[in-house]
Amino acid sequence: MLTQTQTDGVSILDLPQEVIDKIRLYFKLKGQLMDCFRKNEEKYVSMLSEKDFDIYDQLDDVGRVEWFMFNFRFRNGGGFIDRFIREQRNLSKTKLAILKEWKNPLEGFYEIKSVDEYVITLVGLFDKQEYVAIATAMDPEAREALRPGYVVTTRLLPLQGVYVLSGRQRVFPFASEEEIRKFAKYVASVNPSYVLSDEKKLAQAWEHQEEHRRGFISYFGSDLVLIPGEEINATMGRFFDHIKDVALAKKPETRPDNGNRGPFDPAYPDQLTGSRMVGVILDRDEGLVLYPDFDLFLEPFRDTRLLAKKKHRDAVLNYLYNDDMSPLPFRKMVEIYPENAAEVFARLLDRSDWDNNRDFPRLMKKYKARFLHVQPRPFLVPAGGRLAEAMRGDR
Repeated sequence: MLTQTQTDGVSILDLPQEVIDKIRLYFKLKGQLMDCFRKNEEKYVSMLSEKDFDIYDQLDDVGRVEWFMFNFRFRNGGGFIDRFIREQRNLSKTKLAILKEWKNPLEGFYEIKSVDEYVITLVGLFDKQEYVAIATAMDPEAREALRPGYVVTTRLLPLQGVYVLSGRQRVFPFASEEEIRKFAKYVASVNPSYVLSDEKKLAQAWEHQEEHRRGFISYFGSDLVLIPGEEINATMGRFFDHIKDVALAKKPETRPDNGNRGPFDPAYPDQLTGSRMVGVILDRDEGLVLYPDFDLFLEPFRDTRLLAKKKHRDAVLNYLYNDDMSPLPFRKMVEIYPENAAEVFARLLDRSDWDNNRDFPRLMKKYKARFLHVQPRPFLVPAGGRLAEAMRGDR
């Protein structure tokens, strides 16, 4: 016998009362979050940096709301849910606990293992973990597209022991395991963070990154180098080829059986190749980062007399005020040129009593707080499971 319960306009068939109660709570909380966003949307959008707005502008209406609620970080490092919790004074302990879980939703690619009405069993494409999710928030046509063997990209919101599919879902209908392996390789190349959701792979990635960093320092003599923009592709290409050759010398059995493809070309964008000098840093936490026209920023820390020139003052201040720039360049300057860095900050900020130990952390908290709350992730992806199989298939 079919039973039907109406939950905020959504029909739920044959679900246990416990699950129905959770869905009601989901819709109520999600609705409160969306109402809060809609009331202040214009103000929130005005806070977006250029990089954030590029992401926001490419999404549809639902995607924009979801992205802002679960991905955006304000200048102080907090997210939309943090602000919502502060503003809502009558939240129950249950709602507060759920909202705190929603601050770290799962986002990624999942194989569909089984579909039973509104309950879907998913398996992570990379971590192989199993997730039981509720898909009641989807329209019937979208839910019909979720079939065993397909892959779906979605956001999973935890809800008292289960998950709810949130926002838009995109389904990839694969006919074979081989197609899924190739897809896994592509996803890993575009967004390594999906692979690094597995703790073992994450630990391997940190090991690989540190090994890569030691190789960078051995090759260039430092973890920070300046390279002319017109030479950045060739110089970094030679470095990557060197790293590959060193790795293959240690494990010759991993050498691809496809001949010599020639020197590697990173094909960096015009913003870098058109720069006079590019700063390249391979940091222990942030990995490989490239900065255009880095010489204008760096030179005043080498020689503080250059602060008399407007182009150098502007370069340092632009790095400080840029919401998309992490604290890394400043951290390196304090590390390499501590006395000069103190003088630079004292003069630029009109702080004659500047002290690096006391004031630098405060400065970064003021202008770079959103980065201080982000868990660092390695930029290298260890190949394993489907990813390794796909790579072997390309040899």
